[in-house]
Amino acid sequence: MEPEQPVATSQGSQGDALQASPPPSDNKKKWLKWLIIGGVIFVVLSVVVAVASAFHIYRLGQDVAKLESSPASELPPAPPPVPGEPTTGETANWKTYKNINYGFSFKHPDLDSSCCNIAGPIIGNPKRLVVLANTATVHKGTDASFDGLAIYIDTPQVALNTAEGFASYIYGQKNSLIENYREFVGSEPKKPRDEAITVNGKQGNLLLGYAAWGDIIYVPFSDNKNVLVIVKTEASEGSFDTTFDQILSTFKFTE
Repeated sequence: MEPEQPVATSQGSQGDALQASPPPSDNKKKWLKWLIIGGVIFVVLSVVVAVASAFHIYRLGQDVAKLESSPASELPPAPPPVPGEPTTGETANWKTYKNINYGFSFKHPDLDSSCCNIAGPIIGNPKRLVVLANTATVHKGTDASFDGLAIYIDTPQVALNTAEGFASYIYGQKNSLIENYREFVGSEPKKPRDEAITVNGKQGNLLLGYAAWGDIIYVPFSDNKNVLVIVKTEASEGSFDTTFDQILSTFKFTE
């Protein structure tokens, strides 16, 4: 009887095949490493953004709640209106006075141009163009003051093409008004003032308290020959201030 021959198996070849498989490459390991790091960074950034957004929403909600619970006295005040500047549309339906000869116009709230008279400059060559009055403040048959204004054109004898010339003209107007005040009232004017004023971009002088009947504005025209004179009267102290300032704000020079 012949001895049995050993049977060959395939284990040896399979082990050799497994041992022959190449190890993972270094590039693949690095790619996997950076993928993991990128994922961690993305998660961290997402958490930071979420926390920051939540905090911002929380603070915004607190500010809104605080503003709603604040009394009116603690809220910031609205900006005051500009003196003499009419509210939008307030003068839209006012009447327009226009003088083509002297090149100017202005608006007024339908004041009466036929009822009354207002004195102008004492010296010079004043020419009265128009007198406008609020008839609700006029007491007919009396010399009582009323709310109104008068427009004069004066042609001085002095040259107005220099600052000294106009200053000399104003100086003469002041003296004449003070003399008239003494005669009319019997005393000196109380704290008269001379203030600079601008009417539609033109510089002039406002004499307060010099005339016994009101305040007077003098504005030289560009021709240096004529002076626009605006006289304001009022029924009581301050009763015509707002309307008069609004009228001044509508002046336009077209010379």
